[in-house]
Amino acid sequence: MQYNWCFFLTYVFKTSEMLDKLQTIDCSVIEDDSQKAQLIDARIRLEIEKATDEDSSVWTCPDYNRREYMRSFFSYPAMMVPAVQKKLIDIVTAASPEIKNMLDPFMGSSTTLVACMENGLNCYGLDINPLAVLISKVRTGPYQVELLRERHAILMSNIKADSNEQIEANFKGLYKWFKPNVALELSRIVRSIRLEEDINVRRFFWVILAETIRVTSNDRTSTYKMHMRKLEDIEKRNYSTIKVFDLHVDKSIDDLKSHADLINRSGQLTNGVYNANITTLLWDSKSGIYNPGGQEFYDLLVTSPPYGDNKTTVTYGQHSYLPLQWIDLHDIDENVTTEYLKTTSQIDTISLGGKISEVNMVKFNELLLISPSLEITYSDIINRSPDKVKKVIAFILDLNETLDNIFKVMKKNSYQIWTLGNRNVAGVEIPNDQIVTELMENKGCKAITKVSREIVSKRMAKRNRSSSLMNTEDILIFRKIG
Repeated sequence: MQYNWCFFLTYVFKTSEMLDKLQTIDCSVIEDDSQKAQLIDARIRLEIEKATDEDSSVWTCPDYNRREYMRSFFSYPAMMVPAVQKKLIDIVTAASPEIKNMLDPFMGSSTTLVACMENGLNCYGLDINPLAVLISKVRTGPYQVELLRERHAILMSNIKADSNEQIEANFKGLYKWFKPNVALELSRIVRSIRLEEDINVRRFFWVILAETIRVTSNDRTSTYKMHMRKLEDIEKRNYSTIKVFDLHVDKSIDDLKSHADLINRSGQLTNGVYNANITTLLWDSKSGIYNPGGQEFYDLLVTSPPYGDNKTTVTYGQHSYLPLQWIDLHDIDENVTTEYLKTTSQIDTISLGGKISEVNMVKFNELLLISPSLEITYSDIINRSPDKVKKVIAFILDLNETLDNIFKVMKKNSYQIWTLGNRNVAGVEIPNDQIVTELMENKGCKAITKVSREIVSKRMAKRNRSSSLMNTEDILIFRKIG
């Protein structure tokens, strides 16, 4: 007997045991793909509602062991909360067990990839920032804990034996950003890292060096933009750079082991190597999406794009500029060149919305017809501050181009989890959640549900000259129907 599943679902929604009933339905007996997809949608919605009812803080302050997710390797801007993403991934993959290939086109420091590893998914992460790629390569393994402890001891011995006074970085403003003794100790660390033969070990040490640079430079740590500390504060800072590095290596190896143990307990690790595929690439997602399997390869997308152009929201590139001056770029990716360091804002310029001189108003006017929320927002900013509207236009155009690229590589009935925040420009809130929803629906996606969460532990710039306090963000779940 062939059931009318749409009618059945409508009936189930009126009962007090809807989720239990939905879970008993065997999707394999549903021949109609559309009805099967609607059943999975319903399961996802109800599981999210159930999780929220059981623990109202589950999306804001989830309880988890931070050491198991290696969040302290490097203080990367706007890091997502892995336990939130993990909960959503669990819900979606439980409702749709056929999911195998996951994509994050804006991976940052790879929180989504790390969260997916317990589920054994093939993970593909892309980012335009070389430092993000380096951190992601380390966080996703291999996890050579004992080898790292052994090489750490050798590394520190080499640093101690180094009496060379040559400085290993050379860029404009070197001694503005680094005291001479700090530059000297950083150089000794750099030379010792270069002596390591194993590239995975070198990458681990480069990440620790990056965090050491963040802490010991003259740059303020209270903002992601490059701002020099007050001279009197710089004079008072007398860190032993080598000691900072040494202590952070120890802590990070312990964190790496905690995460390796977590993945191992889930049965997804063999001899420190993840059983499924992990690919992390230097990549510009607005120009296309890496696709190893031909058309419609990915089953799941989990990501959080920038909430606006990086020059005026979160300056990922500026935050990465100083560490990248000391790291051997070829150890990150063969495509990383010194062009990424041409200026302090170069990485931010090539990111979403970074090139306002290339705005295409014809294409933007087409988007205004698609997105009523964008049209209203555009009109408000034009009326208040016409000089600031171009950066909004540039960002939305680049984001929409990326959405087009993503849509091409996602399978039919695949799911997408987007974490978005609504920034402010000229006193006008940019409703990214509504705009993205309208653009996605126009491309052939269905909005399944929405989760709103307070920003408590997510590390991001909450205030700058171009945006007022950002206290909340939205998690949107879509399904591709076309």
